[in-house]
Amino acid sequence: MNVIVRPLDNPLIDRLVEERRTLSGNRLIDKRDAARRVLKALRNNEAVGILIDQNTSASEGIFVEFFGKLACANPAFVKLAYHSGAPIIPGFALWNRSRKKYILRFYPEIPLTGDIANDTQRIHSLFEEIIRAHPDQWMWIHRRWKTRPEGEELLY
Repeated sequence: MNVIVRPLDNPLIDRLVEERRTLSGNRLIDKRDAARRVLKALRNNEAVGILIDQNTSASEGIFVEFFGKLACANPAFVKLAYHSGAPIIPGFALWNRSRKKYILRFYPEIPLTGDIANDTQRIHSLFEEIIRAHPDQWMWIHRRWKTRPEGEELLY
Protein backbone atom coordinates (compact mmCIF):
# COMPACT_ATOMS: atom_id res chain seq x y z
CA MET A 1 0.00 0.00 0.00
CA ASN A 2 1.10 3.56 -0.64
CA VAL A 3 0.74 5.74 2.45
CA ILE A 4 0.89 9.53 2.61
CA VAL A 5 3.08 10.73 5.47
CA ARG A 6 4.54 13.95 6.80
CA PRO A 7 8.19 13.54 7.74
CA LEU A 8 8.76 13.99 11.46
CA ASP A 9 10.68 17.04 12.63
CA ASN A 10 13.48 14.96 14.16
CA PRO A 11 15.35 13.19 11.31
CA LEU A 12 16.64 10.40 13.57
CA ILE A 13 13.17 9.53 14.85
CA ASP A 14 11.76 9.97 11.35
CA ARG A 15 14.21 7.38 10.01
CA LEU A 16 13.24 4.94 12.77
CA VAL A 17 9.50 5.44 12.18
CA GLU A 18 9.98 5.16 8.41
CA GLU A 19 11.70 1.80 8.85
CA ARG A 20 8.74 0.53 10.89
CA ARG A 21 6.19 1.89 8.40
CA THR A 22 7.84 0.09 5.48
CA LEU A 23 8.53 -3.28 7.17
CA SER A 24 5.49 -4.91 5.58
CA GLY A 25 6.16 -3.48 2.12
CA ASN A 26 4.30 -0.16 2.37
CA ARG A 27 5.59 2.64 0.17
CA LEU A 28 5.68 6.11 1.71
CA ILE A 29 4.58 9.22 -0.16
CA ASP A 30 5.77 12.53 1.25
CA LYS A 31 2.80 14.80 1.90
CA ARG A 32 4.58 17.72 0.21
CA ASP A 33 4.74 15.88 -3.14
CA ALA A 34 1.66 13.72 -2.82
CA ALA A 35 -0.75 14.62 -5.63
CA ARG A 36 1.36 13.43 -8.56
CA ARG A 37 2.50 10.24 -6.82
CA VAL A 38 -1.00 9.41 -5.56
CA LEU A 39 -2.50 9.82 -9.03
CA LYS A 40 0.25 7.63 -10.50
CA ALA A 41 -0.39 4.92 -7.88
CA LEU A 42 -4.13 5.04 -8.54
CA ARG A 43 -3.55 4.81 -12.32
CA ASN A 44 -1.50 1.67 -11.56
CA ASN A 45 -4.47 0.29 -9.59
CA GLU A 46 -2.52 0.50 -6.32
CA ALA A 47 -4.09 1.23 -2.94
CA VAL A 48 -3.37 4.57 -1.29
CA GLY A 49 -3.81 5.10 2.43
CA ILE A 50 -4.53 8.58 3.73
CA LEU A 51 -4.92 9.42 7.42
CA ILE A 52 -7.80 11.85 7.57
CA ASP A 53 -7.79 12.76 11.25
CA GLN A 54 -5.13 15.41 10.76
CA ASN A 55 -5.46 19.12 11.52
CA THR A 56 -4.85 21.38 8.55
CA SER A 57 -4.56 25.10 8.05
CA ALA A 58 -7.68 27.16 7.39
CA SER A 59 -6.31 28.13 3.97
CA GLU A 60 -6.05 24.46 2.90
CA GLY A 61 -9.01 22.98 4.75
CA ILE A 62 -12.70 23.09 5.40
CA PHE A 63 -14.42 22.80 8.74
CA VAL A 64 -16.30 19.59 9.54
CA GLU A 65 -18.13 18.50 12.66
CA PHE A 66 -15.96 15.99 14.53
CA PHE A 67 -16.87 14.86 18.05
CA GLY A 68 -19.12 17.88 18.53
CA LYS A 69 -16.48 20.45 17.59
CA LEU A 70 -15.53 21.98 14.27
CA ALA A 71 -12.26 20.52 13.03
CA CYS A 72 -10.32 21.77 10.04
CA ALA A 73 -10.01 18.90 7.58
CA ASN A 74 -8.13 18.66 4.32
CA PRO A 75 -10.52 17.87 1.44
CA ALA A 76 -7.63 16.89 -0.86
CA PHE A 77 -8.39 13.16 -0.69
CA VAL A 78 -11.97 13.82 -1.83
CA LYS A 79 -10.69 15.99 -4.68
CA LEU A 80 -8.20 13.27 -5.66
CA ALA A 81 -11.02 10.71 -5.69
CA TYR A 82 -13.12 12.99 -7.94
CA HIS A 83 -10.17 13.59 -10.27
CA SER A 84 -9.09 9.96 -10.50
CA GLY A 85 -12.42 8.18 -10.20
CA ALA A 86 -10.95 6.07 -7.38
CA PRO A 87 -13.42 4.83 -4.77
CA ILE A 88 -13.07 5.89 -1.14
CA ILE A 89 -13.02 2.69 0.90
CA PRO A 90 -12.52 3.30 4.63
CA GLY A 91 -10.10 0.97 6.33
CA PHE A 92 -8.98 0.77 9.94
CA ALA A 93 -6.29 -1.25 11.67
CA LEU A 94 -7.91 -2.63 14.82
CA TRP A 95 -6.05 -4.57 17.50
CA ASN A 96 -7.33 -8.11 17.97
CA ARG A 97 -6.51 -9.26 21.50
CA SER A 98 -7.11 -12.96 20.92
CA ARG A 99 -4.94 -13.07 17.78
CA LYS A 100 -2.43 -10.58 19.24
CA LYS A 101 -2.14 -8.57 16.04
CA TYR A 102 -3.74 -5.74 14.10
CA ILE A 103 -6.46 -6.68 11.66
CA LEU A 104 -7.18 -4.34 8.78
CA ARG A 105 -10.95 -3.94 8.55
CA PHE A 106 -12.53 -2.36 5.48
CA TYR A 107 -15.97 -0.79 5.30
CA PRO A 108 -18.23 -0.27 2.29
CA GLU A 109 -17.27 2.33 -0.30
CA ILE A 110 -18.46 5.83 0.45
CA PRO A 111 -20.32 7.07 -2.63
CA LEU A 112 -19.38 10.62 -3.54
CA THR A 113 -22.04 13.26 -4.20
CA GLY A 114 -19.87 15.83 -5.94
CA ASP A 115 -20.14 18.25 -3.03
CA ILE A 116 -16.64 18.51 -1.54
CA ALA A 117 -17.75 19.81 1.86
CA ASN A 118 -20.57 17.28 2.19
CA ASP A 119 -18.41 14.35 1.12
CA THR A 120 -15.59 15.37 3.47
CA GLN A 121 -18.10 15.62 6.34
CA ARG A 122 -19.63 12.21 5.55
CA ILE A 123 -16.21 10.57 5.65
CA HIS A 124 -15.34 12.20 8.96
CA SER A 125 -18.74 11.22 10.39
CA LEU A 126 -18.05 7.58 9.53
CA PHE A 127 -14.58 7.87 11.03
CA GLU A 128 -16.11 9.25 14.24
CA GLU A 129 -18.58 6.32 14.34
CA ILE A 130 -15.69 3.85 14.13
CA ILE A 131 -13.76 5.63 16.88
CA ARG A 132 -16.87 5.65 19.10
CA ALA A 133 -17.25 1.89 18.51
CA HIS A 134 -13.57 1.31 19.38
CA PRO A 135 -12.45 4.24 21.55
CA ASP A 136 -9.51 2.31 22.95
CA GLN A 137 -8.10 1.98 19.42
CA TRP A 138 -7.71 5.70 18.67
CA MET A 139 -4.50 7.19 19.95
CA TRP A 140 -4.22 10.87 19.33
CA ILE A 141 -1.25 12.95 20.45
CA HIS A 142 -1.60 15.98 18.17
CA ARG A 143 -3.86 19.00 18.50
CA ARG A 144 -6.68 17.84 16.21
CA TRP A 145 -8.77 20.97 16.82
CA LYS A 146 -5.87 23.42 16.63
CA THR A 147 -7.18 25.41 13.63
CA ARG A 148 -10.34 27.23 14.63
CA PRO A 149 -12.97 29.03 12.56
CA GLU A 150 -12.46 32.78 12.42
CA GLY A 151 -13.63 34.43 15.63
CA GLU A 152 -13.73 31.18 17.62
CA GLU A 153 -11.70 30.79 20.77
CA LEU A 154 -8.63 28.52 20.72
CA LEU A 155 -9.16 25.14 22.41
CA TYR A 156 -5.53 24.62 23.42
